[in-house]
Amino acid sequence: MENRYSVSAWAGSAAPGQSVGRVLVLPGGRYTVDHPLLFWSCHVLVQAGWRVVTMRWNWTESDEPRGFVEAGAEQLDREAGPAPTTLVVAKSLGSYAARWASTCGYLGVWLTPVLTDDLVAGALARYSTSGLLVGGTSDRLWDSDRAAATGLETLEIPGADHGLQLSSDWRSSLAVLHQTLAAVEDFASEVSARVP
Repeated sequence: MENRYSVSAWAGSAAPGQSVGRVLVLPGGRYTVDHPLLFWSCHVLVQAGWRVVTMRWNWTESDEPRGFVEAGAEQLDREAGPAPTTLVVAKSLGSYAARWASTCGYLGVWLTPVLTDDLVAGALARYSTSGLLVGGTSDRLWDSDRAAATGLETLEIPGADHGLQLSSDWRSSLAVLHQTLAAVEDFASEVSARVP
């Protein structure tokens, strides 16, 4: 059977034992680590001293989302090796790992989580540790009330779609990307400051 999951270290990542901690990156269904939000988040976190390990997967509409994502997350967790602190960065489909990450006690950055799904919204509402949610009001999978109900740190961007882009012009979309990356950097910095 074809291997549907592929794990790799992000170029330039700190070596184990020399990093702040590790980052486990879970992509969207069709939004890979090569797309802007994840690509630049990886760069930001590497420059901040984290060891970044990414997942690529072959997801299809026939897959049960949570089972598929949790299986990938568990493989990523095993292959990434140990670290004193783990931060999960997940985009869209990757947010189905919220229950798993919460059970593991891992910190989370949830980019455009699927808050219209009760499984994801419920897992984030019961999240066991610190987390950051980022979403846009023009994303049909975002729910402002559910985001607020989680009690997690939230960055909501007016008019942004599921890719956190604005229809107005490319400069505005780049400004949103910058705002999002700054929020990821700030969250990771707060986390690393608490690492003994």
